Amino acid sequence: MKNLCNFVSRTTNIKYDNMIRLIPMSFLLLFVTIACSTTKQSTAGSLSLLDTKWEAEQVNGVAVKLENNSAYFILQSGENPQMIGNTSCNGMSGPYKLAGDTLTFSNVMSTRRGCMGNSIEPEFMSVLARTTHYRIVKNKLILTDGETAIAILKPVE
Repeated sequence: MKNLCNFVSRTTNIKYDNMIRLIPMSFLLLFVTIACSTTKQSTAGSLSLLDTKWEAEQVNGVAVKLENNSAYFILQSGENPQMIGNTSCNGMSGPYKLAGDTLTFSNVMSTRRGCMGNSIEPEFMSVLARTTHYRIVKNKLILTDGETAIAILKPVE
């Protein structure tokens, strides 16, 4: 450390003693800068529709209560946008179209496992087929078929 300080002292007009005093200030400034930028991001509350795992909380006005699985999807960004997810029983995927607040799913395919117990597969697949628009309100994704909310999803990690 002293060698580095000596080098800086020779190449600039900053004395070694002053340099030692600047090091804690530099770390403090770095910490404050990082903390402020993190606060800005978290208070903005702007979730991305894309590349976020969205889990069903409510489908057709009914709260989703699943024991061992969840119904979710992720809208992958890229040249060929794809939706991947789970119906609460089977895996699913298919293309989607997104333009402004318009969101549509087409040709959604799913595996064909037998669904035992608590599943919302038919309802969730129906919601995806009927979806025409979306909005994000208070960190919740709301899927609509025009004006009517047909599903509410929450982000999960």
